[in-house]
Amino acid sequence: MKRRYFLLGLVGLILVACNSRPPVSKFVGKWELDGDKTSTFSFSEDGRLSAQLKTATIKGTWEFKDDSHLLMKSRTTFGSGEFASDIKNDDSVRAFRFEGNDILLLGEPPQQIKLLKVK
Repeated sequence: MKRRYFLLGLVGLILVACNSRPPVSKFVGKWELDGDKTSTFSFSEDGRLSAQLKTATIKGTWEFKDDSHLLMKSRTTFGSGEFASDIKNDDSVRAFRFEGNDILLLGEPPQQIKLLKVK
């Protein structure tokens, strides 16, 4: 009987270990572009995404596509004030990986961007 419970527990641990998707809470919060503290990205728990870059504002949504990819749907507005224009709608799948808890890598090289968690 003890052996059966041990085996069931072992199978449970293996199943948990096979699910390599990080928790949503690891994404949630404000991130800044490495080397540019004025460019920020925000991921909310309800799947909203926003980014403020030097020349553009991005608003949209994000969700898991699988354990290592995000589906990001966004609208980019270039410029500001009377010169603002919505030029680009983007639905893209982006690879992601974390380096520790404070670095998020989005995309694949050479277009990969490095985001640093804002404390």
